[in-house]
Amino acid sequence: MVTMEPSPADAVACRSPELGWRVRIAGMGRYLPRRRVASAEIEARIGVREGWSLAHSGVAFRHWADPSERASWMGAQAAMAALQQAGVDPAGVDLIINASGSAERAIPDGGPMIQQEMGLGESGIPSFSVHATCLSFIAALEIAAERIHQGRVDRALVVSSEIASVALDFDTPEVCTLFGDGAVAWLLERAPTDCASAIHRIAWMTNGLHRDLTTVRGCGSFRHPHSSDTLHGDALFQMEGRATLRQATRLAPQMLARLGLDAEQRERVRWIAPHQA
Repeated sequence: MVTMEPSPADAVACRSPELGWRVRIAGMGRYLPRRRVASAEIEARIGVREGWSLAHSGVAFRHWADPSERASWMGAQAAMAALQQAGVDPAGVDLIINASGSAERAIPDGGPMIQQEMGLGESGIPSFSVHATCLSFIAALEIAAERIHQGRVDRALVVSSEIASVALDFDTPEVCTLFGDGAVAWLLERAPTDCASAIHRIAWMTNGLHRDLTTVRGCGSFRHPHSSDTLHGDALFQMEGRATLRQATRLAPQMLARLGLDAEQRERVRWIAPHQA
């Protein structure tokens, strides 16, 4: 759980080294591709009634990238916007983490690609990727915040840039109507002494038993290009939406228990950002 600018009653707890990392979001940026795609356009393509997407997923439109809008370029646009908002020169960044569930290429890593697109290709700023599919941004946030808390870096960029539109299965309405493309970036830095911003708790759970409920079978060593078993569909995103939702709701109470939130603390939570898929 990430809490920024908590109430005065929480401020002392935030500053306790046992309970939180004093980190703040100095700047945020985003980039949305130029092409805006209405759900009605996809619904006509796949043969479902107009309004199906909005009723099932709440999505009225999404943005899709064109070939000139590469993932690394979009990530760099979001990163530069975050730096501009914070009033920080790109050379003042100590760490760049690419936190994307999809990849522009298998090699090279996306971190150096974003670094280069930012004009920092010869800067030497450590740049790498953290890949935990849809949780990549949260995983990278933890790594960046911990390094700032430890004093290893002063500022860290966490960048997520996704182009899902190239791997959609248009035979599966719940998948092809849900995902869009875009990029977002946060610039993190140590919170000053007069700022109560902090990360209170972070907890993780992994349930590998249900790993195949969301999958891209190809693009790796399992269904590789030289295998006679590899099919075109192996490069497309596959998801069993209902089963995924059932498991998520079943495990949610365990996740709250891991966070150590009692009933009173849960009542004080102001914002919850659930996974849309």
